[in-house]
Amino acid sequence: MQVKKIYMGFRQTDNDVYFQLKNPNGVVVMGPSKIPNTAGPGYIASYAEAVAGPRAIVGATGYNALTYTSTMAGDYYIEFNPSASQTLNPVKRVFTYFDITVATAANVIKLGRLWSKSWDLQCNSATNQFKAKLYIYADDGIVTSINFNGMQPFGFVIAANDAGCTNTGTFATDRQSLSGNINYPQYKVFLNDPDIDCFPTGVYGNVNSVSLSGCVGSNFCININVDKPGKTEILFELNGIAGYQANSTDRLITADLVAGNNCVTWDGKDGKGNIVTGGVNITTKVDYYNGLTHLPLFDVENNSKGYIVDLVRPTGPRPSLFWDDSNVGGGTNFTGCNSAAGCHTWNNNFGDGKTINTWWYVNSTSKTVTNFVPPSVITDANADKPGTGSSNDSTLCSTVTSFKLNGKVSNAGGGIWNTSGSGTFSPNNTSLQGTYTPSAADIANGSVKLVLSSTGNGVCSPKKDSITYTFSKQPVISAGPDKSACANNPKISLSASMSSATGLTWNGGLELILQIKHLPI
Repeated sequence: MQVKKIYMGFRQTDNDVYFQLKNPNGVVVMGPSKIPNTAGPGYIASYAEAVAGPRAIVGATGYNALTYTSTMAGDYYIEFNPSASQTLNPVKRVFTYFDITVATAANVIKLGRLWSKSWDLQCNSATNQFKAKLYIYADDGIVTSINFNGMQPFGFVIAANDAGCTNTGTFATDRQSLSGNINYPQYKVFLNDPDIDCFPTGVYGNVNSVSLSGCVGSNFCININVDKPGKTEILFELNGIAGYQANSTDRLITADLVAGNNCVTWDGKDGKGNIVTGGVNITTKVDYYNGLTHLPLFDVENNSKGYIVDLVRPTGPRPSLFWDDSNVGGGTNFTGCNSAAGCHTWNNNFGDGKTINTWWYVNSTSKTVTNFVPPSVITDANADKPGTGSSNDSTLCSTVTSFKLNGKVSNAGGGIWNTSGSGTFSPNNTSLQGTYTPSAADIANGSVKLVLSSTGNGVCSPKKDSITYTFSKQPVISAGPDKSACANNPKISLSASMSSATGLTWNGGLELILQIKHLPI
């Protein structure tokens, strides 16, 4: 372990703020002590002293610093609290100056050793410009810098993460700018390029393979193999338009990946919450991001020039910036803005009371699977009435000797018929469109149920569909005996009978037979 010195100096006019220093094991090794407000160790008298640094290193132009010499390797933490007991006391306090410098035992300054996941800063007016550059160290070791380029907040918090304002796992929602103060810290944010000895440069990862397993009706597994941890965005293009369209049937899924094999679950639903029908061709695009960084800033009233973001480590081109302010009455940019002058501007106090999110990434690897057919077994016992679960039942005359079958199985090897009766299938019960000969017992029972089950289902479970045939007896009707009537009879009484039928209809004319008798004169 190399011995390091921590130099500290502050100026805080409330005279009620305490600080303590903890070692990597969480043990307090310095303090709690009140921040000094008069000349002496730990007090910074002027801006010039703060910029110069510790007097022990730079000489008389610097400030008289509090000093701690490390005893172990790792991160030391400084905590501030307006309470000597260090109980939680969320009272706002403003520091006029502060400096924390890490140096070697020989007083060689080590830049890039000071970080916070959440910097709370003040400009004291919404018309003052914030002119600073900070460095963000993403969890995958990618370093980007952000030049705030004179944006105009009153007070604001700088925090960065890999999802957006929220982290629900729904990418299109998490990345949206929101009303109110809604964000969370994740990445380390530095005042200098992070020291490479402690914060090494990450390398770009690659997607080695993408495949899907599972079956419609249950969760799918999107199998992704990558060579380093990272973030993935998976797009199911379902609305027929290239790219992602919000509020459409397109579906976006995001997930964190580990090096090696990953299973990202998909419930088989589109962007509207509907189950994707088996057999539908889908274009599935898997994007694997390196250095994905979201910067949700609250209450930045104006940003007339926009941010300037650059890739620091590893070297590469300037990343493009993206945003979605549609939820707070603004615009969107999903294609990316790449400008040395700045991107994502707003004025007229648009950011007042809002958390405006901007995101970027420095490298992505994409793999696209086209014409993907989700595994799905569809079994239809009566293809004349398509759709599993449709009303398949039919009625046949009891005199039928055999009848044609019309089964269909999709996305499986085949199918097999079974009967609730004792009839026979021809040529066999695996012929989906063969024939069935009902037995005398089938007809005597009045009906027979045929069940078609899929076979050779692969990863999917077998599917079944059935059709019930009801046998109706041969109708018998009688029009009654022939009748004779006089020509001047206005009515004729007819009589008929029937069985195995529900009604009858008379058709045609009435044939009258006129018989004339000759009487003697």
